[in-house]
Amino acid sequence: MEISIFKELGIGLKRTAPNARLKSDRPAVSKLISVVGSLENTTTEKMGHKVVCLDCKKSFSQGTDFNDRKEANCPDCGKQMALLPHMFRPPKKSEEKKWETVKFLIDNGFHFQHIYETVTKTINGFTKYENLVPYPDNIRDAKEFVERYKNQARK
Repeated sequence: MEISIFKELGIGLKRTAPNARLKSDRPAVSKLISVVGSLENTTTEKMGHKVVCLDCKKSFSQGTDFNDRKEANCPDCGKQMALLPHMFRPPKKSEEKKWETVKFLIDNGFHFQHIYETVTKTINGFTKYENLVPYPDNIRDAKEFVERYKNQARK
């Protein structure tokens, strides 16, 4: 655990005897135990691939196990959901324009995979990728993005 967490909790760091024990009834120690407990309960299920229904504007995490990725149908409308990688951050359900942008990008082959500013072949046959490009969050920029990086779109 980093020292900065101790400072945020107001816990002083002192050297103690090797057999000394912390008492959990002390306020600073009980705060520390609650922070550590919340970190232990954090799972990687909130990260990783997501299945997204573009009609219902819902997304569900699939975790980080690349062998367990599966396509799914939306529980509400029954249509097939799009499988997107960890880079995708779904907009709020109320953000209609951002969802329209997401749909436009997916329809044009941009499934939130890595897109690079320059992709070049080197003399010895290797591909060189430079400067990861962020995905646009409005339709005007998305149209320009699709036109500019169409050679990296999924077919």
